[in-house]
Amino acid sequence: MSTGSPAGSVGTKPSRLPWDFRRANRWTLDVPERPVHHLCDLRLAVPPDWQSGLTTAKALDLTIATDAATNSAATLWDIIPWAALVAATATFLTYLAGRLAEVRDRRRDTFGSAYQAARGWIEAVYRVRRRDDSPEAQRQIVNHLHDLQEQVDYYRGWIAAESPTMALAYDELIECIKAACKEPLQVAWEQPRREVRGWTRPEDTHPANDPNLQTADSDFRTAVRRHLSPWLLPRLWPWWHYRRLRQPTPPHRPEGSTHAAE
Repeated sequence: MSTGSPAGSVGTKPSRLPWDFRRANRWTLDVPERPVHHLCDLRLAVPPDWQSGLTTAKALDLTIATDAATNSAATLWDIIPWAALVAATATFLTYLAGRLAEVRDRRRDTFGSAYQAARGWIEAVYRVRRRDDSPEAQRQIVNHLHDLQEQVDYYRGWIAAESPTMALAYDELIECIKAACKEPLQVAWEQPRREVRGWTRPEDTHPANDPNLQTADSDFRTAVRRHLSPWLLPRLWPWWHYRRLRQPTPPHRPEGSTHAAE
């Protein structure tokens, strides 16, 4: 047998394993130069005793596979805790955003219903003007006014529990609406029943045109919009705008009263 290397079948084994083999296993193996066979593009060193050489190569492949599996398992154990933490954080943030949206929607519905109850007093003026002269119709209007007052009182307490600042805004709106509707309601009750063509007259007073009511209405809607904002800076506007209403007023004493100490 020739000791030379046949062309195309026998090559020269380098002193170190290929670069990809070293990179995957982070170690190098120095072997003496000896002939190798090209089997399925895998370069295996063939010692003089080729059977023992194959056995050694198989053992080497098994060791490499075991080290690779161990390294992969260690890598997975390093990644899994961080992946679980990221997933838990994302789930919590999604739940928190949903809850905040639900609270914001509930508050928006409450403010909307309270605003509707307050504006109901303006419509009550026109109901009284266009009432029927029958006692039953008048009783229905009176009951409607009682229902409006109950709703206003309910929303006053509820909004005060939600936000004292928004309670001040709602109280100011109610006071302006009642002040604008007081005189037109009294005049409407004193007037006789109107015909369909005479429901609106030039001398009628429309509470919605009152400038104080328009200002309070605009301020309340602005306060609600900024109170429901997810950002902190817009939510400070109602607190600053209605700060004048938080100033304590001195107690009223009738004339001629004296202190107990005197």
